[in-house]
Amino acid sequence: MVIVMSMSLQAHDEEITNHRAAFEQRATEIEQKYERKMRALRDELDLRRKTELHEVEERKNAQINTLMRNHEKAFSDIKNYYNDITLNNLALINTLKVAVCTEMLVEHCVIHF
Repeated sequence: MVIVMSMSLQAHDEEITNHRAAFEQRATEIEQKYERKMRALRDELDLRRKTELHEVEERKNAQINTLMRNHEKAFSDIKNYYNDITLNNLALINTLKVAVCTEMLVEHCVIHF
């Protein structure tokens, strides 16, 4: 009976060892499967992040270009406005100079005649 029990225990130990080996193999396969899935997901998310980052940079550059164009137009408008004022003031100064010279000539002629 001891021999039978001993053989039974050996068979049981062998069976447990086989189950343990099968379990470890299955666990390794599952671990590898999910590592592949995780790697694929990480690659997909990395690609999505890079795409979104590129889109954000494109929008940022478009906004910067729009701001620069608006600034250049506003600067040009202000420059033209002040140039017009300067030209009008110079024309007014020249007109007043002519008027003063004319007035002085008239006074000078009146005094001498």
